[in-house]
Amino acid sequence: METFFNFIIGIAIVAGLVYLIIAMRKKLIAPRYQDAKGRSSVTYFITFKGVEIPDLEQDTAFQELATVKYKNEDGYCVASVVNDAKLKDFLKTAYNLKPNQYTVSTRQLVY
Repeated sequence: METFFNFIIGIAIVAGLVYLIIAMRKKLIAPRYQDAKGRSSVTYFITFKGVEIPDLEQDTAFQELATVKYKNEDGYCVASVVNDAKLKDFLKTAYNLKPNQYTVSTRQLVY
């Protein structure tokens, strides 16, 4: 009976550790922040290739989805309240871009 009890305790400990590792990994991959409007957001990097960089800082429709943190030579760093798929869809439809002309990524590394 004691062996069975130890087995159950071991399984519970391992399950708890696996849950903790998965939960922490998710936070490390896409940590949430507060954007300028106080909304829960994720930091994304939008990079443009072979096209003129649109002015997302002045685009009011884009500002409903994300806040520009800063602009660099090939794109923007933004705090977005929507996921990367919705940002990609917005860029594709609003600026008539092809998927090979821009990328949206978190640039987070987890070891």
